[in-house]
Amino acid sequence: MMQQNPALCAGLLMYSGVGDEARLNRRSTADSFYTVLVWRLFCWNPAMTERAPKGDRPGRTAVALQDAIAKNPRNCPVCVVVQTRLRHYVDTLFYELVNDPPTRERIRRARGFCRYHARMISEQSDALGAAIILCDVLENDFQDISNGLFDLPAQSTNPIRRLLGRRSGQPELAACPLCVSESETEYLVVDSLLERLDSTTFSIDFPERAGICVPHFRLAYDRCGDGPRWRKMTAVQRTAVQRLIEELNDLARAYDYHVTEKPTAEQAEVWRRALRFSSRQFEP
Repeated sequence: MMQQNPALCAGLLMYSGVGDEARLNRRSTADSFYTVLVWRLFCWNPAMTERAPKGDRPGRTAVALQDAIAKNPRNCPVCVVVQTRLRHYVDTLFYELVNDPPTRERIRRARGFCRYHARMISEQSDALGAAIILCDVLENDFQDISNGLFDLPAQSTNPIRRLLGRRSGQPELAACPLCVSESETEYLVVDSLLERLDSTTFSIDFPERAGICVPHFRLAYDRCGDGPRWRKMTAVQRTAVQRLIEELNDLARAYDYHVTEKPTAEQAEVWRRALRFSSRQFEP
């Protein structure tokens, strides 16, 4: 089986005729089946899917979490794994799924992407794939304008009627497809983290000062139903938060005019780490 090749995958899909706009708009069952068949034969990589571990062996997600903690314990490991997988998905989307009808339909119903993920796409996307997808999005926006969905209602002296009339007829937009993918990945990664906190064969261990960001800690709280695991997670998080508070106070004291020594380079970056820790912002 040939190795996964983004350029080859895109070429095969285009050569297969799946990219023809007339067929794409019809979104027939045969087209969808053929797209999946071509992708499975030439583009699919077994490592792209999460396999349930046998027995108590760790899955890929658990291994990725422990690796993220070992490489940089001051980053939230959930953020690291989620963002890494999301960037892989962006590559797959714009190289291999450009002409996939269900994918294009999801993007079309959302009218593109949110501002946060649009920036991510601009940093790593393929020009050809982005051009094809965004042209489809803008063509649908153009149709909405041409069909009068954004026409102002007839003048009325009643402001409430004018407000309601202006919004009637406009379809509700779907969520950003990358936001949906990111949320689903966050659930998977947080669940894997919680499952491995007390494993006897592969336990995820946090070194001193390490923890997860506040938003993912809250998500873990919503999804954890095991008392001992959650007590371990809260103990880890309490230590991480307490240490970060101490470092922020040290930074503030370093700027006191009575202090002659300037803050170190490490101290000067504490506020940035606190920002990432409190807001789920990840920087590689």
